[in-house]
Amino acid sequence: MRSLWFRLWMGVLLGWAHLVAAQEYSLRFYGHGPNDIDRVKIPIDNPHRPVDVSHNFTIEFWMRALPGENTANVCAANQWYFANIMIDRDIFGDGDYGDYGIALGNRRIVVGVQVGNNATTGVCGNTIVDDGVWRHIAITRNASNGQVRLFVNGVQDAVGPTGSNTGNISYRDGRSTSYPNSDPFLVLGAEKHDYPGSLYYSGWLDEMRISNIIRYTANFTPPSAPFTTDANTVGLYHFNEGSGTTLTDVSGASGGPSNGTLMVGGNPPGPAWSTSSPFSPPMPVELDALTAFRMPTGEVQLQWKTYTETNTARFVVQRSTDGLQRWDDIGHIPARGHSRQVQRYTFTDAAPPASPRLHYRLRVEDFDETLQFSPAVALHTFEEALYVFPNPFADRFHVRTALVGRWQATLFDALGRVVLTHTSEQETDTLYPDALPPGLYTLVVEQGGFRRVQRLSKR
Repeated sequence: MRSLWFRLWMGVLLGWAHLVAAQEYSLRFYGHGPNDIDRVKIPIDNPHRPVDVSHNFTIEFWMRALPGENTANVCAANQWYFANIMIDRDIFGDGDYGDYGIALGNRRIVVGVQVGNNATTGVCGNTIVDDGVWRHIAITRNASNGQVRLFVNGVQDAVGPTGSNTGNISYRDGRSTSYPNSDPFLVLGAEKHDYPGSLYYSGWLDEMRISNIIRYTANFTPPSAPFTTDANTVGLYHFNEGSGTTLTDVSGASGGPSNGTLMVGGNPPGPAWSTSSPFSPPMPVELDALTAFRMPTGEVQLQWKTYTETNTARFVVQRSTDGLQRWDDIGHIPARGHSRQVQRYTFTDAAPPASPRLHYRLRVEDFDETLQFSPAVALHTFEEALYVFPNPFADRFHVRTALVGRWQATLFDALGRVVLTHTSEQETDTLYPDALPPGLYTLVVEQGGFRRVQRLSKR
C-alpha cells in the first residue's frame, strides 16, 4: 500500500501540473452588499482611461450564475439599477454626458443607457442565464441612433429602441463630483454608490473585452478561447491572475492600462479567484464558499459547497495554528462521490485552540488516491456570519447569512412590540416592512440556536 507521504507528494505534483496546463481563472462574486466590498473598481478619470468608451461600443464577457442566488424580479431598461448589478458605469443623478449599467433581473440580462436627463433606454433579455452554465454575453451600443443589442451565446436576444440617448456616453473628463469614490469608476459586481435597496451580483465573471466599435450586428459563433487584442480593443481582462488584488488590462490601448482593484470583503471573502472557467475542463471537485466561524459556545463551524464531484472519497479538514506553516489533520467527512448538483457540507472543530493565527483548509481525497487542496481561510466570529443591508432602509432590507440552515427574523418597534416575523432557509432573503412608519427598530435573527441583534432605522 502506498504511503501517505507518497500520496501527498503525488497530489501536489498533479495539482501543480493541472494549474500549469490550465492557467485559467475567473472571479467569483458573492453579492455581499454595500460598504465598498465584493467588487472590482476600475478608475476611468484623472487621468482619462481608454476603457471609458464614448460613442459606439461593444462590451462582452463570460458569466455564470446559479439559480436562486440573484433575487431581483425586475427586468426593464429603466429599472436596471433595481436588478442584481454586474457592471456599473453610472453616475449619481442624471447621466451628464452619459452612463450605463448591465445587471441580472428576473434571471435575464438587462441593460440601461442614459444621456443627460433623457429617459433611460436599453433592453431586457429573453434568455434565462442563471442556470449554472457559462454563457457569453455581448452588448453593442450604436451612438448614432442610441440602439442597444444584446447577444447571448452569439444569438441576438433583444434589441432596444432608437431615437434617444445618442452621442457621447462617456464620463466627462475632469468632472467634479460629490462622490469621488464611486462616480469616476467602472465597477464590476456591485452597485457602485451602495445606494439603499440595491442588489448585488452573485456569480462568476471571466474574459471581458471592451471595444470602441460595434463588433456584432447578426448572430455569431462565441469565442472558444481567450481574446487577443486589436486596434479597437480599449479594455481586455483575462481574469487569469489567480491571486492578489489587481485585475490587469492587457489591451495595450493608448492611455492605458485600465487596471482594476479587487475590493475584497464579506464572508466568504469576495470577489475570490476561482478555477472555474469557460475555457478549461471542470475540476474533479469544484469547491466554493469555505468558511470557518467561531460560535458563541467556543467551537468552530466550517461550511463549504461543491458544484461537481467526480470519484471523490472524502474531505479531510486541516488546521494551522502558526500562520499557514504547518497543517494538522483534525477530522474528515465522506464526500458524495459523484455529483453534478450543489452539495453542502459542515464540520465542527469541537476543541479549537485560542490561537489568533488560526486557519483551516480542506484536503480532498479521490478514490484513485489523487489529492486536491482548498485555499486556506481565516477564522471569523459568529457575528460576522450575518449581514443586514441597507441600514437605514426605505421599503425593504436584505438578510444574508453565511451559515447553512433555517433562520428566523423578528422585527421589534421602539416599544418592543413585534411588527414583523420572517422564516427562511435561503442564504439571502428580502423582508418588506414597507407599511411600517419611519423610526428605529430592532431586528433579532435566530439560527442554529444562536441569536444576533441589530438596530435598524427606517427612513
